[in-house]
Amino acid sequence: MNRYWRATPNVPIWSTTCSSCLKDMALLSTLHKERPKLKMTMPATDDLSETDQIQRVLAKHQLTSIDYWVFADENTQRLRFEIAPK
Repeated sequence: MNRYWRATPNVPIWSTTCSSCLKDMALLSTLHKERPKLKMTMPATDDLSETDQIQRVLAKHQLTSIDYWVFADENTQRLRFEIAPK
């Protein structure tokens, strides 16, 4: 984990089913192009079955060089609640 947190990280949490998240991808792409040394890890709140879709979204916005994480737990709802309880 240390390699992820040596600098102040940016951690945009997103999902393939979140319309506002998908709109933000263009902004994140621009930010990444303008500041390529900016530390960014993009956890997707989708489950492993959505990995292909996640990779397509990242490729569309030229974000494939950024670290991204996918929920591996079977109970993605519980993990989403841990991140942002309602």
